Amino acid sequence: MRLSLPSAIAALAVAVLFTGCCCLGKMTRNADAIKYEVVPSPLEMHCDEVAVELKATVPPQYFDRKVTLEITPALVGDNGTVARFKPFYLQGEKVAGNNPVINRKEGGNYTYSDKIPYQEGLEHANLELDVKLTRGNKERLLDPRPIGVGTIVTPYLLMDDDKVLVASDKFKRITNHTQKATVNYLQNSAYVRPSELRQDDIKEVQALAEEIAENEAMSLTGVSIEAYASPEGELRFNENLADDRAETARKVIARILRREKLNNKEEGFYTKTPKGEDWLGFKAAMEKSDIKDKELILRILTMYDDLKKREQEIRNLSKTYTEVADKILPGLRRSTVMVNYQVVGKTDAEILELARTNPVDLNVEEMLYAATLTKDNAEKLKFYTTAQKQFPKDFRGFNNAGVIEFNMGNVEKAESLFNKAKDINASAEVHNNLGVIARLAGDRKTARDHFEKGLAAGEAVKYNVGILDLESCKYGAAAKNFNGAATFNNALALHLDNKNDQAIKALQESGKTDGMTHYLYAIIYAHKKDDAKVMSHLKDAIAADASLKAKAAKDREFYAYRNNPEFTGMVK
Repeated sequence: MRLSLPSAIAALAVAVLFTGCCCLGKMTRNADAIKYEVVPSPLEMHCDEVAVELKATVPPQYFDRKVTLEITPALVGDNGTVARFKPFYLQGEKVAGNNPVINRKEGGNYTYSDKIPYQEGLEHANLELDVKLTRGNKERLLDPRPIGVGTIVTPYLLMDDDKVLVASDKFKRITNHTQKATVNYLQNSAYVRPSELRQDDIKEVQALAEEIAENEAMSLTGVSIEAYASPEGELRFNENLADDRAETARKVIARILRREKLNNKEEGFYTKTPKGEDWLGFKAAMEKSDIKDKELILRILTMYDDLKKREQEIRNLSKTYTEVADKILPGLRRSTVMVNYQVVGKTDAEILELARTNPVDLNVEEMLYAATLTKDNAEKLKFYTTAQKQFPKDFRGFNNAGVIEFNMGNVEKAESLFNKAKDINASAEVHNNLGVIARLAGDRKTARDHFEKGLAAGEAVKYNVGILDLESCKYGAAAKNFNGAATFNNALALHLDNKNDQAIKALQESGKTDGMTHYLYAIIYAHKKDDAKVMSHLKDAIAADASLKAKAAKDREFYAYRNNPEFTGMVK
């Protein structure tokens, strides 16, 4: 094949350059003939590590057949930091060894990769190659050869916005209550015997009526009555009987309320529900009884779908099995009365005043609720500490005090309180909070274990898992767990997952205008190659936080702008 004139001249130049290149001196003088391509460039830190991929291209006629090259990539920082990657070796055709062989006549390529732990100072370090040539017992060490610039450490912009969780109180100002009573009847009767009115549950209804009459914080909301018949009579008769029993029970309660001037004639105040024959009650009572043949009785009854047939069998059973007639059926002839009422609790002002002056008058829910009525963290802490003393078996006083300590920057005190809460009740909130403590301490495994146990506490826990995912280079998973949150961390995760438009949207929705928000905007727009917005946001970032000027000057995210007059003027 005939070469074109330019190609022939180029080939001749290479031949002249390398002809006779059989010694270390010539390879040393022409070391720049080896071309190195670095990926990525600049290097990037992910998962606390810096990875490099390097492609070396050796031209024809350069490599001596008896030479070995030892090449060591190293990051050399301006503060004296040196971090070395593992070396790699290339050898000539006549070297006895197992390293990749470079053919002298044809040259060759070699691709190398490695990663090292990130250490402080590597952000501004340059990537250099230390090269040593060996031929027999002779060595030649070349001057360090710069091939790359610095390390991008954008993942370290992560914010510590972990969410610690208060275990909520269950305070309700208006609470609903029910006082139950049962009126029992004789067979086939709806008459309320005087002895029934002397039963304890009826007396409790009478006492309740008296209390409601005297207490403005209490009020009746209605009376519900369910009435039943035992299932050994005729169906239609039993249905009417249940209806009559509901009415006589209503009259009993109405008479009690009327004595206390509480009788309410409002439509719907009394709700009567005649249930007819109580088959379910019969079955439940039989199952709980100690009647010898109860399983046989229940099996016989389940054989009949026809109600009349069942009734006949019940009548037969009650004659045959006197225990059924004596122990089971009487309890089914009843009306169940539910007197419903509301209690209005203390006002916010009353609770807050008592929490400050006489907390012993508050129950645990009121004491915990009091802490939500003040914005003063010191006072919140005081209330939660009081809750710990008055209710030492309730974990919430300890957990919630830990949250306040954490928010005030007292992490060690917070951890101690969270652990005390865990000893009482290892709730989802407590596990979440201990997970936050572990993550901040760098123990990601323990943190993840706690978060997994705390997921029942809701979206806040998933957000904390997202922070772990971001630290672990699981950028897509992090964004998923952040679930569209309008936060800096969500925007950072989306950017690192190469979803820059979504990252910009997250920052916009956050509404934040602080220095770091503008700084992240600038980084994102640098990747989108929108120079105008890079400069605009860097200007705003530095205006909001002057310390970002020095950071931007050395940040390899902006290395492409190092010769841009607007950039250099801004960061000098």
